[in-house]
Amino acid sequence: MAEVIQSYIIVFIETICCIIFCEIFGKKESDKENFWLSRWMIVIYLSVLTWCTAIIFASNMIVKYSVVILLSAVFYMLYRKWKFGKCIVLSTIFQSILLIADFITILIKKSTIGSETDLEKFIVIVLSKLILFLIILVINNMFRKNDTVYIKENEWLIFLIMPFSR
Repeated sequence: MAEVIQSYIIVFIETICCIIFCEIFGKKESDKENFWLSRWMIVIYLSVLTWCTAIIFASNMIVKYSVVILLSAVFYMLYRKWKFGKCIVLSTIFQSILLIADFITILIKKSTIGSETDLEKFIVIVLSKLILFLIILVINNMFRKNDTVYIKENEWLIFLIMPFSR
């Protein structure tokens, strides 16, 4: 039972980072705040569905990530009233950042921890989510540094293309 709760907490933290990442890229389009589509309700919906997806497709990573990307994109659309293409791209970028954070944590773990207990595994996972959160904060600060509160509709593509320009 403890593993189930721990896995949901981890997905919940990832979902909070996902929504923070989404909020970096633009203003919410609707004027009225709908309770059922508020930030915390979206976090709850998305975290439960992502957690269920992770359990159902645990053996097939490609299907799992594809479904999670689609779920995130749909909830970005509901939450921000954006076009589906933008939502898919942002969701894919977020999942890529999540994988990078996990990879960094694995590299740190390999250099510091030999054998691992359940507590050490949990600490490594929490470290991974902390790295994810720090990456999201750095991205947020990069865009806030230029006195730009939100990225305009056509500028979000620049963020996508920049890593490939070198």
